[in-house]
Amino acid sequence: MTPARRWVALGPGGLDDFALTDIEVTSPARGEVTIEVTAAGVNPADLKHALAATDFPLPIGYEVAGRNIALGPDTEIGSGAVAVGHEVLAFRVRGGYATALTVPAEKVFARPETLGVDEAAGLLLAGTTAADMLRAASTARDELIVLHGASGAVGVALLQLARLWGIRVISTAGPRSGERVRDFGGLPVTYGPGVLDRIRAAADGRPIAAALDAVGTDEAVDASLELVADRSRIVTIAAPRRAAADGFQALGGGRPEGAEFRDTLRTSLIRLTSDGDLVIPIGAIFGFEQAREALRLVSDGHAGGRSSSALTGDSSRQHPRPDLRRWRFAPAEHRLRFGATIPRSRNADPVRTLSGRGTRTRWLTARSFAPVGTPGQQTGHHCQTWNRGQNRSVLVYKGMSTPGCLRSPGSAAGCEWP
Repeated sequence: MTPARRWVALGPGGLDDFALTDIEVTSPARGEVTIEVTAAGVNPADLKHALAATDFPLPIGYEVAGRNIALGPDTEIGSGAVAVGHEVLAFRVRGGYATALTVPAEKVFARPETLGVDEAAGLLLAGTTAADMLRAASTARDELIVLHGASGAVGVALLQLARLWGIRVISTAGPRSGERVRDFGGLPVTYGPGVLDRIRAAADGRPIAAALDAVGTDEAVDASLELVADRSRIVTIAAPRRAAADGFQALGGGRPEGAEFRDTLRTSLIRLTSDGDLVIPIGAIFGFEQAREALRLVSDGHAGGRSSSALTGDSSRQHPRPDLRRWRFAPAEHRLRFGATIPRSRNADPVRTLSGRGTRTRWLTARSFAPVGTPGQQTGHHCQTWNRGQNRSVLVYKGMSTPGCLRSPGSAAGCEWP
């Protein structure tokens, strides 16, 4: 038995009914793993689950990242062999808001060194949901689709997966989220009165094959019904009552085909994120005791204008997050994931555009910490560089997430905090 602490819902009253309790975590049996939790993903679904539950107390949280501290006999995890001490992540678990928990081994996967722990904790719920929406709508390469709610965790993941699969996306979002939508591969359209006309103008005469809804407003649903005649190609994760009334698809609950599909994607999504092809931005990091505040932030849709949050027991990583522009290279030269070599001698170049692996990324330099110019919009893997005068350090950030792909020996070994 391992002593631990865990957040539970004591009743259906929402955040006011949440309580932090002391528990004893059972030792793992065959086919089980005990994880010491480093970070727990915080998602709106966590609160929705508590509000709809009838059996209390209810452990909260679906996904975690941490360290394997105990392993049942003859047990392998979902990604293969594992040993005590290995870094892992787990998805679709019960009671992830905990300092430790024992879970079925098939729900646990090795965490690559290039995947940050906070990003790992928020990856699989958003990533598998986004992919399942694309599957349910029968989307195909070269089609044009509409996505409502593009700036949240699911929306950001969906934009990137659609880009990788050759699907064009018109994305409704708030007026301050347009650049963010472009960064991740979408064509932004501001929601609000007149959104239908703006979507049609953005389509420029091309037919809209499908509509995906991650926000659940009547405006989003009404626009989808107007734009897409085939209601089997309209999919929502946020408006189940409208779906039942108007005859289109609502994902979630006990859909076995969706659950089976999501399970097949877990290792692929981990690999994509580890390689830097999929970014799951974390809007904020909260201490473990701040679960109510973290859930209130994401449930109100104000996670820094971003996506999910993460709980951590490490006070040094609490909100606010560090400025990602402060990441730097320690060695003099590094080959990045898109095939470009950046020696320090190039730091004084005013603007340089590099291409590789089908992407195009602009590097911008200056002699201060102020950014120069605007990063390229093509891929979502955007970096900017600065020059620190005589130290000539190169500072880099990628999108809005920790640049995990810049930390492996094969890409940019030696990244460190200045």
